[in-house]
Amino acid sequence: SKVMPALAPKLLPCPLYAALSPAAQLKALEPAPEGMRKAILCTNIAETSLTVPRVRYVIDAGVEKARVYDPRKNMEHLQ
Repeated sequence: SKVMPALAPKLLPCPLYAALSPAAQLKALEPAPEGMRKAILCTNIAETSLTVPRVRYVIDAGVEKARVYDPRKNMEHLQ
C-alpha cells in the first residue's frame, strides 16, 4: 500500500444515504473546509438522484440496492 505525501490535503469522508438525518445529508453537500478534500460515500440511489457541484472524480464501488419481490410477504423491498 502507498502512503499519502505529508503535504496532501486531508480527507473528509461524508456518508450520504436516505436514512441519514437531513443535517448530515446537507453536510455532505457543503464545500470541504479549506485545505481538505471530501469523499462522499453513497448508495447507488443517492448517486443517481442528485448532482454535487465541484466533483472531480467519481468512484463507483459497484455495490447497489436493488428492488426485490418477496412472494411470502407479497411485497417489494430494497436489498
